[in-house]
Amino acid sequence: MSVIAKGLSEDEAMQATEWFASLKPGVWEKVVETDTVPKTYVSDGHRRYVRPGGETEPIGHRIIEVPQDPLRVTSRDPHCGFIVYVPVGSISRGEELVTTGGSGKTFACAICHGPSLTGLGEVPDIAGHSPTYIVRQLYGFQTGARTSGMAQLMKAVVAQLGQDDMVAIAAYVASRAPPQRRGSNHTIHNIAPPMIFWGESIGILAESLMPCTVRIRKRIADHAGG
Repeated sequence: MSVIAKGLSEDEAMQATEWFASLKPGVWEKVVETDTVPKTYVSDGHRRYVRPGGETEPIGHRIIEVPQDPLRVTSRDPHCGFIVYVPVGSISRGEELVTTGGSGKTFACAICHGPSLTGLGEVPDIAGHSPTYIVRQLYGFQTGARTSGMAQLMKAVVAQLGQDDMVAIAAYVASRAPPQRRGSNHTIHNIAPPMIFWGESIGILAESLMPCTVRIRKRIADHAGG
């Protein structure tokens, strides 16, 4: 993407930004709680599909995410969503962790991502995102694989989370309605020229995150003091 971005003029970058911002997201992930799931396999293209034959197996502690229509997804149809199987009880457990912090185990996501998880300031929306993606990001924050400035804000949030906690959080977040319009939460003030995205924009981004950073640090201090 860096190579592509460097080849764009300012006008081209703004046209692309405006087009993406005009898109209205729909429900992409259908979350289903279950004890058993279809047997699946991972294709050469690193996508999971249901095996023919109708066999099932226990879900265990996993998230199983498969296309609603395998042929359309294989053809890269951008309008075909996914069915997400999660363990029974995941959504309610995830709601507790996401909305209250789970009695001190983590911090309420709304502090930074907004009350509807649809973004706040420059902090991105997470509602309706792929739960597999969410778990990978949480694990990356916890292990240090994610090292950006925003990742540093997440380290205390994920420090005490186990695998089942991450699965539950991802299940709940994926079950939420996505924002009806993406845009202001995903561009730097909506007017940033393309060449400052890796430079001056970092300062703008850091400034916009200050309220969130202060809130998180206060919650961490309060938690430590308690």
